[in-house]
Amino acid sequence: MSYLIVTGIYSARYDIAVIFSSTKEEVVTEHDEFILKLKQDLNISHPIIVFINNKYSWPPSFEPVTTEEKINNRICEKIQYFKLTMRTSFYKRLTPNERLAVIAHEVNHTSDFLKFSCFNDMPENISESEMTKIQIAADNTAAKYTDPQTVKNALEKWSGKFPFSSPKSREEIERIENLDRLIEKSRTD
Repeated sequence: MSYLIVTGIYSARYDIAVIFSSTKEEVVTEHDEFILKLKQDLNISHPIIVFINNKYSWPPSFEPVTTEEKINNRICEKIQYFKLTMRTSFYKRLTPNERLAVIAHEVNHTSDFLKFSCFNDMPENISESEMTKIQIAADNTAAKYTDPQTVKNALEKWSGKFPFSSPKSREEIERIENLDRLIEKSRTD
C-alpha cells in the first residue's frame, strides 16, 4: 500500500480537508462552513477531502474513494469518502463565489454515487443525454448556493481554458442555455 504525503489541514469538526501537495501553496480553509452546509442540505454523511494541485487534470472532478467489503457473498466497493480534485491554476483564476459554485457543482455529484449501496453497481456507460442532465442538475445546485451568472462564469472559465474547446460541445451548449434561462428568471423574480 502506498501513501501520498501532503501538507494541508483537516477539520474534524466538519469532516473536511483541504490539501495541497506543495508547501508553496497557501492552505485554504474558507470553504469549511459552505461544504458543511452542502453536506447537511444534500444529506451527505461521508467525509469530503478537497485536493488542489497542478498535477490534476481538467476538469475539476469529484470521485468516491472506496474499499472492498464482502456483502451478501460478493465483493462490494463501499464508499469511504469523496475526493474533489482541482488544478491550482484553475482554482486561483476563480473568484471566491466561482470557487463556491464549482465546489457546489462537484459536491452535488455525490448524490449520483450515493444512489447505489455498492459503488461497483453503478452503470459503466452513461449516455450523453443522461450525462448532460446530471451536469445540469449539478449546475442548478451550484446556482442555488451562489447564482446562475456565477456558475456560468466558472463554466466559461473552465471551457475557455482550452483552445480546442471552440466550438463548444453539445453538453456545454445545453448547460449554458439552462444557465441563461436561470439568469433571465432571476431578473424577472
